[in-house]
Amino acid sequence: MTDGLRQLFRRFREGMGELEEALLGDRLERALDQDIHTTDAALRDARANATAMKAKRIDMENRAQALRTQAKTAEDAITVLLARRRKTAAREQATALLELRARLAELDTQLQQAARDEATLQDLADRLDQQLRRLRHQVAALRASASIRRAQEAIARREQGETAHPEPAQAARKRAEKAGRTTGSHARRNATASHTSPSVEDPVDALLRSLMPSSPSNARKPK
Repeated sequence: MTDGLRQLFRRFREGMGELEEALLGDRLERALDQDIHTTDAALRDARANATAMKAKRIDMENRAQALRTQAKTAEDAITVLLARRRKTAAREQATALLELRARLAELDTQLQQAARDEATLQDLADRLDQQLRRLRHQVAALRASASIRRAQEAIARREQGETAHPEPAQAARKRAEKAGRTTGSHARRNATASHTSPSVEDPVDALLRSLMPSSPSNARKPK
C-alpha cells in the first residue's frame, strides 16, 4: 500500500469515527428532546389536575363550613325549643340535624381524600418539574460538548493545514539521489584534484636530489 493510500485510508477511518460519534450524539439529543416533550406534557397535565383538585377542595371546604354553620344554628334552635317545652318541634329539628351531620361527615371524608389527591398531584408535578430540569440540563451539556468538539476539530484542521505538508516519499528519494550524485561528483573531483596535484616530496629524497651532480663530467676526478 502506497503512502497516499495509507493516508487516504486513515482519513477515511477518522471520518467514519467522527460520523458515528456525530450520529450517536444526534440520536441521543433526539431521544432527550422526546423525553423533554413527554415530560413537559405530563407536567402540564399534573399541574392542571392539581389546580383543579385544589379548586374542588376549596369548594368542598366552603360547603363543609356552610353545613357546620347550619348545624350550629339547628343546635341553638333545638335548645330553644326544648327550653320552651316544644318537644315535637325539637324532635323534628333534631331529625334534620342528624341528617345534616351525616352529610357533613360524608363531606369531611371526601374533603380529606381531595386533600390527599391534591398533595399527590402536586408531588407528581414537583417530581416532573425536577426531571424536566435535569433533561434540559443534559441537552444543554450535550450541545455544549458537541460545540466544543466541533471547535477543537476545526482548530486541529486549521493547524494541520497551516503546517507544512510532509514531502512525498518519491520526491524525497529523488532529492536524496540527487544529493548522493552531487556528493559523489564532489568526491570524484576531490579525488582527481588530489591525484593530479604534485605530492609532497620526502625531505631525504629532496636532499639527495639537491646534492646529486647534474652530469658525470662535472664530477671531480680523483687525484
